[in-house]
Amino acid sequence: MGIEMPKFEAPKKNYLERRLEPPLPDKEKHKTKQEHFEQHPESVRRLFNPNIEYGKSGKEKVELKDGWTLEYTYETLSEQEINSYSTSNEIPESLKQDIEAGKFRRLVGLSIDNPSGNELDLMKDFEVRDIFFAIDNKNFHSSLAKNKVFCYFSPNSFLGIMTLLHEIGHTTVVQKIISDSDTLGGALKGLGTAVKQSTARKIYNSPYLHFFLPQKLNEFAGKNVLKEERDAWAVAVSALRGTLDAFNVSKEDLRDSIHKMPLTAYSERIRQL
Repeated sequence: MGIEMPKFEAPKKNYLERRLEPPLPDKEKHKTKQEHFEQHPESVRRLFNPNIEYGKSGKEKVELKDGWTLEYTYETLSEQEINSYSTSNEIPESLKQDIEAGKFRRLVGLSIDNPSGNELDLMKDFEVRDIFFAIDNKNFHSSLAKNKVFCYFSPNSFLGIMTLLHEIGHTTVVQKIISDSDTLGGALKGLGTAVKQSTARKIYNSPYLHFFLPQKLNEFAGKNVLKEERDAWAVAVSALRGTLDAFNVSKEDLRDSIHKMPLTAYSERIRQL
């Protein structure tokens, strides 16, 4: 299948003025994570199998509309992987604890098939191989992408699949930025000083770009964070555009789920810089 990748380039000077989502009303700013989660359209967040129980390994198959099917396989993390992540300095402590507690499974394969053939095969259409998902969805907005993908949503909902693809999109965007000297050079113009490529790679490999950069560079960080978020969502939308009818998800619900939730949340954080 052909996935249309976003145009990878440094955001323009007025990027934030054009791309920030509308401000949240005050009453919306104090909702709990659960309340924010429930603002996703029901068609996007509903579970395919509300009674699913993940074992150490297995295969799940979901019958979709008009003969389409979703199928994914998974396996438990090895002791070596768990020990490696437990001692990593690049993984938040809360994520380490969840890995050690056995809350993650490695995604071995995921495909969406129509009656005529294959529409999406995660392992063929993307280069990311180390993909892990949580077997419960309690930390709704804590997904992390850093060469390896840890997603706190499982593929048991359309929201889980699009969030997973969004996190994979982050790795695609970042690798493009740090491997393309022209793109990297343009993106770093906002630093106002010479930056070694090793430093640049460290910046763009950080999943928390706005925390890594010095305070005086917050405007630069803000527009790059928002650009990367939008590009990563564009990867997910491109991958899933042809499957919406099969999942009974409208274009409006998909758009609202992205713009009214994660992009609005990022816009609010950027306004506070």
